[in-house]
Formats: sequence, C-alpha cells, structure tokens
Amino acid sequence: MCRGSRPALSRLGPGLHRWLLLLRSCLARWLRFLRSRRFANASIFTIMAIDTGFVGQKVIPETLAKIKAARKLRENRGCHFKIQVDGGFKQATFKTFLRAGADILIVGNSGLFSLDPSLPFAIEKYKLAFKAETGIDLDGPDEPESFRICAYNFS
Repeated sequence: MCRGSRPALSRLGPGLHRWLLLLRSCLARWLRFLRSRRFANASIFTIMAIDTGFVGQKVIPETLAKIKAARKLRENRGCHFKIQVDGGFKQATFKTFLRAGADILIVGNSGLFSLDPSLPFAIEKYKLAFKAETGIDLDGPDEPESFRICAYNFS
C-alpha cells in the first residue's frame, strides 16, 4: 500500500476500510496463485457467472473478461484445463459465452428447469434453443468434443 493511503481509506469508515483491506489481500493471493504453476495441472477452471444461491440473476458483468483471461492464460502457458462457467445461460447468452472461450456451461433453474417441469422435455427444449442460437447440434456430429452442458437442480 502506498504511503499516506491508509488515512484516506480509514476516512471511509472502519467497516469499508476492513473490507477493502480484505479484498486487497484476496487479490494478492489470487495473483500469486496465477503466477505460480500450481494451476497448470488443473483439469477444470471454474468461473461463476452469477452469485450462488439465487435463481434468475443477471450475469456478473466481469464474467466475460474473466473467461477471456482464463482462455489467454491457458494458451500462453500451454495448459490444458477446460473453462467451466456456472450460471446465467439463456438463449440470448449462448454465443457470448462460447465466443469468450467457455468449454463447459453449467445450467440450472433459470436456464433449463424453467422451460418444462419434465426434465427430458426441458433438455430437448434447451438443445433446440441452443441449436437455434449457435448452430451447434448437441446431439449431432457437429457437437464439439470438448464442449458440454451440465445441468443441476437444487430445488
């Protein structure tokens, strides 16, 4: 931290000051992890596109930048992990996440289970919507080998 910056932060209030210091500490640990080669052997790199536990949320705006950064990291370091993104998948967002570099999309209540009460019918509707938006047939020969959609329902 720069000299003289602590008094400026403390004027924001003790709670906010502690929160900012904690955030700084977490970011520093994350950067140390990324600079290390410990993640190089990882098979999956998970990025949360929404805050966990709440159905129907909007995607966190920074998610696409994180996916692109993970893809760039994978390419630059010669890693082989899959980029898995959890949450926020609807017909309007399929292409966006795929272009950013997602390999695995985890779909939940708002993306899949809201389509139909019957899971098999919901899956079929989802596949049709996915094909309509991306041109990729998840049951056909053009399905990318590395691309998967995972579904869960905690309700």
